[in-house]
Amino acid sequence: MRWIPGHAGVPGNEKADEEAKRAAESPNNSSARGSLPRYLCNGPLPYSVSALKQWHQHTLLERWKELWKESPCYARAKTINPGMPSNHFMKLVKLLPKSQTSIYIQLRTCHIPLNHFLYRIGKSNTPDCPNCPEPHNSVT
Repeated sequence: MRWIPGHAGVPGNEKADEEAKRAAESPNNSSARGSLPRYLCNGPLPYSVSALKQWHQHTLLERWKELWKESPCYARAKTINPGMPSNHFMKLVKLLPKSQTSIYIQLRTCHIPLNHFLYRIGKSNTPDCPNCPEPHNSVT
């Protein structure tokens, strides 16, 4: 037994490669229907389950992006992360517990119970930090 890389030097292999490329590149060069196996002649070709799942996931993602851009939350979220929507956030928080994910979102949206935000929603008398001379107690 002898190993030949890529069937190089096998008689007829180069010709078979050329014919396969020619058939793949042009719809006019396909095989005659009578020379195909019977299961390929009985109606349309079967769909690949993997290809269908991939197409479905892609379609769902595109539709979700369209709906997200119509959402009232989109304008605010876009200022935080212009690349939204993306899977980047999900990768960041994938291993975090829910409580830490919640704090992360509050920090990123500046909706965390610090005096600057609490003052803005009428829950604090001042936006200033009670423990330091900074003018505003906020994330930024």
